[in-house]
Amino acid sequence: NFLMSIKSKPIVFANPVRDLTLARYLAAMEVDFFGIDLDDPDERKTKTLIHQIREWVEGPKLIGVSSMPSQNIKELFPMDGYYLDIDFEMPQNSIVFQSQQFYLNNPGMSPSFVIINDPQDFIANKNCILMTDFHSNPINHSNISGYMISPSKEDKIGLYDFEKLDKWFEELRMDS
Repeated sequence: NFLMSIKSKPIVFANPVRDLTLARYLAAMEVDFFGIDLDDPDERKTKTLIHQIREWVEGPKLIGVSSMPSQNIKELFPMDGYYLDIDFEMPQNSIVFQSQQFYLNNPGMSPSFVIINDPQDFIANKNCILMTDFHSNPINHSNISGYMISPSKEDKIGLYDFEKLDKWFEELRMDS
C-alpha cells in the first residue's frame, strides 16, 4: 500500500514540473509526485511533457494540477492523481490532493493528502503535506507526511538553481 510506505521518509510533491531536465533531476532526488500544470493553454505542449516524463523518468507519480478543470480533463490527461479544489469525480484509484481550505469547506471529501501552509494547521488523521519554499530548510514535523515544493524558479528556460535544491534535499535526508 503506497500510503503506508510513506511514513518511513517524508514524501515530496514537486509542483509544477515543466520540463524533462527538471523531471529527471527530481526523480534522481527520489521525489514522490510531480505536479503537471493542466491549465497551460498549449494542450499539445502539456501532452508532450507528460509523454516525455512517462517515457524517460521512472518513479514519481504524475499529479494533474488545475484550478479550472474541464469535464474531459481525465480523458485529455490521464494521470496517477489530481490536485483539484473542486468537487470532481476522480478516476478510481486516483491519488487526490486538496488544499486545507477546500477540505475544511467540504467535510464529505476524503482526499489522499491535504496541502497545508503551516505545520500547526495539520489535521488529525489526515496525511498533511506542508507547502514550503525550497529556499528554507525542511524541518521535521511529526504531524506532517511530507512537503510540497515549487522548484521551477528558472533564471532562464531549463536553468534551475540546482545547488539550492541539492542543499534542500540534503537537509531533508539528514532530518528524516
